[in-house]
Amino acid sequence: DGAGSLATLPVLVDEATALVVLVGLLTLLAIAGLWFAAHASDGTVEAMGYALFGFSLFFAFWNLKHFFDGSDGGAGG
Repeated sequence: DGAGSLATLPVLVDEATALVVLVGLLTLLAIAGLWFAAHASDGTVEAMGYALFGFSLFFAFWNLKHFFDGSDGGAGG
């Protein structure tokens, strides 16, 4: 079938230093999204700002979960 699992995407980090840097950058991106939404003069720009904020939060927490699931050493993927 050739379709890979989402857990094997190369966008998830496995090292603590990379995780800290990535979460820091995603936090800045989330704040920028809220700033765009707050200063939007158009509904589309406001929606894009909130979408950027939501994506950044989702991606940061996904990486946190992946990192700590991998560092547990337990079963569960």
